Amino acid sequence: MNNSATIEKMNQMKLYGMVRAFRTTFETRVSKRFTADELVAHLVDAEWDDRHNRRLNRLIKAARFRYQSSFEQLDFNLKRALDKNMMLRFSDSGWIEKHYNIIVTGPTGIGKSFIASAFGNTACMHGFKTRYFNCAKLFELLKMAKAQGTYIKEIKRIEK
Repeated sequence: MNNSATIEKMNQMKLYGMVRAFRTTFETRVSKRFTADELVAHLVDAEWDDRHNRRLNRLIKAARFRYQSSFEQLDFNLKRALDKNMMLRFSDSGWIEKHYNIIVTGPTGIGKSFIASAFGNTACMHGFKTRYFNCAKLFELLKMAKAQGTYIKEIKRIEK
C-alpha cells in the first residue's frame, strides 16, 4: 500500500481533515490497534470535524463581529439588569428558528455590542449565517443601497 499516493488522492478530493488524521494515525503507529472499520470511522470523523470547523470559521469571519464573545463570558454580577435565565434561553438559538428578533438596548458602555456578538457567535455555532452591524453602520449601508437603487435587494439579504 502506497501511503503517499493515498494522501495525494485525498488532497485532490479536498479531504484535508482525513489527510491529517491519516498521517497522524500512521506516524504514531496507532493504526495497528484499529480494525479496518474503526480506521475508516476515525478518518470520516476527522474529516467531518475539519469541515465543521472550517464552516464555523467562515461563518464567524463573514459575520464581522466586533468582539469574539460567548454567553459563557457574560458577567451577570455587573449591574446591567441582565436576566440570566432569559439570556441562557437565548443561547440555544431557538429564537432564530422561530423567526423572533432580539433588540439589545441600553446606555453607552454597558456591553450591548459584546452581548450582540455573543448572540451572533452562538448562532454561527448552530450553523446560521450571521452579520453584525451597529446602528450607524447599518443605516449608512441602507442609505447607500437606496442611493444605488439596491435597497430592496439589501433588505432581503439582511432579512435572510
